[in-house]
Amino acid sequence: MKKLLVLLLLLTVLAACAAPVAAPGSSSPTSTTTIPAQTEPAPDTDPAAPPPEENPTEPVGPAYAASGSRTAGGVLVHTDPAAYSPRRAQEPVCTRLREGPLEDFEPSPDYGAVYPYVVARLYRAEESGYTWQSGALYGLVDASGRILTDGIYPQIGPLRWINYETGDQGLLGFWLVTKVENPGIETYTDGDETYSWAVGDVRYGLISLDGSFALPCVYDDIEAMEESFLCRRRDSDPEFEVYDAAGQLRFTSEDLRAGENVTVTSVEYGEDLYCVRFRKEEKSLLWYCDKAGSRVLGPFTYGEPFSEGLACVSVNGRSFGFIDKGGNWVIDPVYSTCEPFSRGRTLVSLGYDENQVIDREGRVLLRGGTDCWIYRTACGFDLYDGNTWINRFYDLDGRLLYQGGQNAVCLDADTFCDLTGDGQRRVFRLTGEEQILSERGSLYRGAALVGGEAVMGYVRTDYEGNETVLLPFDLSQVLIPDAVTGSPLSYGSTMSTNDQITGETWYLCWDGRAWRCVSETGQTMTIPLRAVSVYFRGERICCLTDSACVYLDRAGNTVFSYPLHEED
Repeated sequence: MKKLLVLLLLLTVLAACAAPVAAPGSSSPTSTTTIPAQTEPAPDTDPAAPPPEENPTEPVGPAYAASGSRTAGGVLVHTDPAAYSPRRAQEPVCTRLREGPLEDFEPSPDYGAVYPYVVARLYRAEESGYTWQSGALYGLVDASGRILTDGIYPQIGPLRWINYETGDQGLLGFWLVTKVENPGIETYTDGDETYSWAVGDVRYGLISLDGSFALPCVYDDIEAMEESFLCRRRDSDPEFEVYDAAGQLRFTSEDLRAGENVTVTSVEYGEDLYCVRFRKEEKSLLWYCDKAGSRVLGPFTYGEPFSEGLACVSVNGRSFGFIDKGGNWVIDPVYSTCEPFSRGRTLVSLGYDENQVIDREGRVLLRGGTDCWIYRTACGFDLYDGNTWINRFYDLDGRLLYQGGQNAVCLDADTFCDLTGDGQRRVFRLTGEEQILSERGSLYRGAALVGGEAVMGYVRTDYEGNETVLLPFDLSQVLIPDAVTGSPLSYGSTMSTNDQITGETWYLCWDGRAWRCVSETGQTMTIPLRAVSVYFRGERICCLTDSACVYLDRAGNTVFSYPLHEED
């Protein structure tokens, strides 16, 4: 996956190198750049999809539903003049840090906040003439709408950590940025077919959300961990640098080696201690180190980061148990596999034929077996029997809550969904509330506007033309969202989006005129732009229309607008 992402980034940069992006018009720091608005015919667009940005004061729907024909020049001419609605280009609203090119980021405590903006969309074309969007170029802007850099980054995103074992995740307060060194293109010809791909060296850097701190794009990789992050440089000494969430250097791989002739292969973090893996000749060792990089527990043959005060370790690589932060065995090493603790429980196994759920004292709460697998769920655990195709759901203490069919799922701690066998789906709570829906489609947690009010619950969408519905969490009734399309949608193909600064989840609905947004805490917001993409970023919302990158404040006012360039 990482190689694929790197390839996409390289394609983006190489396209940019082939056709450099024009720098924005220079102006004094106190002036605002303005380009006269342009009016052009509405494009031939699918009415079900969010169309390009349009003057919000003009009628919306008929322009995109009207019949029409194309002239020889390719212009769409509407046969009903009354249905024509012009599109207005977004007027630029921005200032610049200073006149001239802005080719590098300059840290300062005076920016208030720093946000990425899109300077140009990049396109790639096949010899057949088929063209698709292959990426974008990004710059940085401050909270007042002042441009800090031109389009110098092929990628910008939040620095995010995630624990794939427990599902915990969070943000570290930095933008992860990239540049590419030594870009080029290699080709290969096989008969009549010619293939080409991008090559180059991707380099990573960091910029704090307030713009006061930055690391240059010189690293081969930057990996986020809870409360800290690791920067790696290949073929250099030290190979690793570990910083805390404030950007202060904690230790390096040289500190971890402590004078020994060993190689540091990985560093993970968990509850105040780092889990560091070393290789000495052909032997692998693991130590737990404190925040200064000093070794405090070990060595072990295998180990995982601490979770809920315990860590799974092995001294021989075959049998596993759990130790506390003092290095004492809390659960003896008698298992063939184990996972980190979460909610006071963990999954272990004594071989393929026996997997178990145990508590912190090692007591067995639930047993699996041959072709019976145990999975974590919202209620506790799901034991799926592959022989009978039965799902059995248990609470954290191993008490059976519900037994269902192959397609039964746990939606929440006390809410389940199962097929009834007659083309219907039963959604019910253990306390007795239930609703019956069509079997078609899938359910997921979401939100929508119903009667103008934000409602949280379970959304069903099946993408086959059936009506989208929302069930409130209390399952009191079946509701129909306000959206004209009937579908809660966000940009891209997902149904929700997370704030890239706060992590809060937002749900978006296109109602034919504007984006109706509902947060997981019940906040609502209307975005009166025909945006193709919407990104929530703290106090600002970034919207990409067909012609501009626009930043709004939480009141819906335009703070920044930059016309998008299109480059081949």
